Amino acid sequence: MPDDPRGSRHFAFAVPLNAAGAARLSDLRLTGPGTTAASTSLSLQAARKQGGPVSDAIVARRAAGAVALEWDPSVHPMIMVRDPDSGEILSFARGGKARIATAKGTLDLVVSDQVRSQTRRITVQ
Repeated sequence: MPDDPRGSRHFAFAVPLNAAGAARLSDLRLTGPGTTAASTSLSLQAARKQGGPVSDAIVARRAAGAVALEWDPSVHPMIMVRDPDSGEILSFARGGKARIATAKGTLDLVVSDQVRSQTRRITVQ
């Protein structure tokens, strides 16, 4: 990823599941030549059981020609931000705070708990 100073690499895959199967999914294990990687779901409910305040809220505010996003990165480590009209990816936002160069009044966000993803449309305040 060009915007990741750690130089991480990514790939994508598809798992054919119906809605009921996807709802039961809690762990993915990926294996490849000489390595195994596992990712466990940190759903909002599971994160709350681990203690401390957890919020699934994502706040979008107007900020000098841009939009400032804030969220809990323990719930969503990364958020993909898209233009709601064109579908263009505007940012892979990380760390709980991001500044998105756009004048749009709404944004589409793809949020994930590291296993399941969902798309949300938010209005900029």
